[in-house]
Amino acid sequence: MGSQGTAASPLHARPVIIIGAPRSGTNLLRDLLGELRGFATWDCDELNPMWRYRNSRADHDELTEEQATDDIARYVRRRFDRLGRREGAHTVVEKTCANSLRLPYVHRLLPEARFVIITRNGLDATASIIDRWQGSTPLGYLARKARHAPPSVLPMYAANFVSARFRRVTGIHEHANTWGPRYRGIDDELRHHGLDYVAARQWTACVDGAIKWWESQATPHVFSLTYEALTSSPTATFGHLCDFLDARPSQAGAWLIETVPNSRSVGKGYRSLSPSRRATILDVIESTMARRETLPAAASIS
Repeated sequence: MGSQGTAASPLHARPVIIIGAPRSGTNLLRDLLGELRGFATWDCDELNPMWRYRNSRADHDELTEEQATDDIARYVRRRFDRLGRREGAHTVVEKTCANSLRLPYVHRLLPEARFVIITRNGLDATASIIDRWQGSTPLGYLARKARHAPPSVLPMYAANFVSARFRRVTGIHEHANTWGPRYRGIDDELRHHGLDYVAARQWTACVDGAIKWWESQATPHVFSLTYEALTSSPTATFGHLCDFLDARPSQAGAWLIETVPNSRSVGKGYRSLSPSRRATILDVIESTMARRETLPAAASIS
């Protein structure tokens, strides 16, 4: 990235990027951080069209560091800068799960960012990912996201949406034709291995991507926490995170305690999936589950 021009210009607000597989507590974390004084975020999550600026026609989300051009950096940094200035914020929080698949790319666009990695038990997260593939997306949510997408890509996303709705309504598909982070080869694996396998692969691709990137880092700008720690000890876990971000946890106050899900949500995968489906999924996620144990439950990584 060049050193001249807006691609390298200082931002008004510090970026904080939440990294995690889908259904791992990323939305919860984004909402909690957004309540802190001086923190701001967009009115919707998953700004994948923004991150894929100039790469919207790629059939996967695994963008490389070399693809993070000055043009893309200027575009993304302007989005962060505008929000920070408009909200008078000193910190801007963003969460797009697909960023787990392209962390060197994101880091190159925003080298001053702090990163928060959240992980959840793979079986629990995969069961929830399957639910989302089979659910529907409200039009209001899509309309909010469209406001933050580059205008040039809106016709393509609109056509994909109409095609997907047609396939669901006519019964061609019992689930979305795509949902969540797109790793390389996802469409072929969906055709040959089915939804349970692909949902498990989405979880492993995201968690493996985060761990691989963390292992390459030498600076203490990364914080790791688990969904299980956040739900079982919300005040202490969120307090550690606030220390890392130089924020005051008391500002979230009682709202934090009231909104964090009960730890009974832990173990959902074992309760909701049949033994045969659990076996299929565990075969995919087993090695990543072990690697996940190398990440701290709630601490900065340095």
